[in-house]
Amino acid sequence: MFKTLAAIHLKKDKDLKLDEISFSDPKPDEVVIKNIYAGICHSQLINISKEPAIPDLLGHEGTAEVVKAGKKVKHVKEGDKVIVSWVPNDFSNELNYLKWSSFFYKKKKYKTLIYNWSNYSKINSQFIHWLPKTNSKRLNSIMGCAVISGYLAVQKIIKKKNFNSLVLGAGGLGLLALNALKNFKPKINIILDKNSKKLIFAKKFGSTHSINSSLKNFENEVLKITNNEGLDYIFDFTGNKNLQQNSLRLLKKGIPGTANDGGTFVIVGFSYDDITFNPKNILMNNQTIIGMRGGRCIPNNDFLSLFNEIKKKKIKLQELITDQFSLNDINIAINKFKKNEILGRGIIKL
Repeated sequence: MFKTLAAIHLKKDKDLKLDEISFSDPKPDEVVIKNIYAGICHSQLINISKEPAIPDLLGHEGTAEVVKAGKKVKHVKEGDKVIVSWVPNDFSNELNYLKWSSFFYKKKKYKTLIYNWSNYSKINSQFIHWLPKTNSKRLNSIMGCAVISGYLAVQKIIKKKNFNSLVLGAGGLGLLALNALKNFKPKINIILDKNSKKLIFAKKFGSTHSINSSLKNFENEVLKITNNEGLDYIFDFTGNKNLQQNSLRLLKKGIPGTANDGGTFVIVGFSYDDITFNPKNILMNNQTIIGMRGGRCIPNNDFLSLFNEIKKKKIKLQELITDQFSLNDINIAINKFKKNEILGRGIIKL
């Protein structure tokens, strides 16, 4: 039986409780890991804002070391350094994506999916990905969600150079998107956010222009910057209904009889509101709306190329990771995140 300290979500909008949990040896398709670093993602704030049905364990990206592996686990072994990610490493139609594990808290058994806001974790091996020994455990701690959702999403969309782009939201994912867009050599690369400090910080990641979203009519500012050309690409990380609907009107219009396609709107941030748009306009203007959950990452293909980009410092992770906390300070970290006080990305050192 393993015992570990973990951050436990017990009550809606309340501080997480640091307490001991325990779990048994791994099943054939599970692993026990010693966590090294864990990322802090906005989706955890969504979890915390909801009333948990049972004690809830959090965290879905990070780096770790394999302590014990089940008999059927072949892609990693004990002692390997690994990446933790919510994206499965070997998905197939025969594999159930949501494979649960279990833990004990106050002598009661509960199920859990993936978590790493703890010193040790037991999770299904599909959420574990091999990490080369020479790769930084700190920098790669945000590979499993932030890098694939922000940076990789752009890589899989952009097909040309000298384009006009707009990123909605200057959080960690938005900054990674700016970074990736810059590498594709845009003509104009705009960042939009309500936090003036983040707009200034975004210049490090490739923004050519910044717009404060508190402006009553930011659309006019975009058209002014682009000389009324509009936008080839919009990447949304806010999930904000009004920003989404207003931004759609800024997409370039395709010209019939030419190779000039209309603009592309890419949705990455979670949204719980319905937006309204005219499908006829999308059709007539040859425009595109795409959902890019997790950058449509296929870890066995994409992680190796991303490792290479990190080594070459094409991905500015050193600059992006601005805040580091201990597990004991997890509630301080969450409160800073809620107040929008983390400029880039925050991580937990276990």
